[in-house]
Amino acid sequence: MYYKAFAYQVLAGSDEILHFGPSFEDVHDAALEQRSELIAAGELSPDQLGAMAIYECDMRLPEPQDVLDALNVRDEPMVLLDACLVQKRVIHLVVG
Repeated sequence: MYYKAFAYQVLAGSDEILHFGPSFEDVHDAALEQRSELIAAGELSPDQLGAMAIYECDMRLPEPQDVLDALNVRDEPMVLLDACLVQKRVIHLVVG
């Protein structure tokens, strides 16, 4: 069984940190909010932050062993994503 999810890159150019949500609107709003917070806190300038990609993701439900593997490998957060992600496409860039 496949389903759609949406995600944005927390740091431009890095797929290691993605934030997921059920709709484009939810993810877009979260990306704008996080971007504003990072800039306001002085953690990153807009130039350092770069554009945040928003993806449409085709996901599959994980197998029980995939869930167990993810729970047992806490220092590798990509384990569950690797098991569930079928395909992702950039659909929008958040800038400014």
